[in-house]
Amino acid sequence: VSTQSTGLVESTDLPLFLLLPHIMLIIEATIGPSTIHGTGLFAAEAIKEGQILWALLKGFDPTFTKEQYEKLPPSAQQYCKYYMYWSEKNSLYVMCVDNARHFNHSENANTNSVWYTPEEARMHAKLTEDQWSLVDFVEGFTVATRDIEVGEEITSNYLSDFKDVGGAGTHDFLIK
Repeated sequence: VSTQSTGLVESTDLPLFLLLPHIMLIIEATIGPSTIHGTGLFAAEAIKEGQILWALLKGFDPTFTKEQYEKLPPSAQQYCKYYMYWSEKNSLYVMCVDNARHFNHSENANTNSVWYTPEEARMHAKLTEDQWSLVDFVEGFTVATRDIEVGEEITSNYLSDFKDVGGAGTHDFLIK
């Protein structure tokens, strides 16, 4: 692949479709090479402290029971260790299918998981009423803990964000 640019990062290692802005998150973001680990998620817009970046959307983010997960072939279970986590609140595994799956771990993360009431959430994200109707308020939200600049990598502290889902500091904690 020849060098492709999003205006934020350049890479010869990733196909172009992986570098284009992706709008499945509540914010505009791109993915690209990370100095933390492999591929990372980068802000494509200025993000304000407290702004919602991600929410579980019913019908978009697949969920699985423990029984369904255990029936998956080993190769699928291995894939899930990187992109799925156990939700104590919903008693389901949640598969992150949008580019939020590229949040890398940082002990000084610029996001955190929080729970908002529907009224509080509406103050922190601009969604249509149809879009709000898809949000699973039981699961919670990923929000910015400080202002995030365009081009800055968006990170999560796996140990604190996934404390309620059995966090242990490696991808293996995602599958309980």
